[in-house]
Amino acid sequence: MMMHLSLKSSLLFPEMHILTLIDNMRVRAMKNDTRADAHAIGHTDYLLKVGEGKVPNAEGSCIELPKCFNVVYSPQELVATVQ
Repeated sequence: MMMHLSLKSSLLFPEMHILTLIDNMRVRAMKNDTRADAHAIGHTDYLLKVGEGKVPNAEGSCIELPKCFNVVYSPQELVATVQ
């Protein structure tokens, strides 16, 4: 039943124009802002590369995060990192 309600099965679908996003406006604005933190810009650039599939996969669909992402594995570790 749900398939019959989808947009692709609509008679209007052939008349629609599909738009895709190619630029992250938040990243663009940050790069033009002289007050932006270099770490934040690096973080957003990395996320864009992940989204574009330009970061090599370590195992299957897993990727390795840079050390600057401060990955923690427990709530206690998170609290200790933030304090």
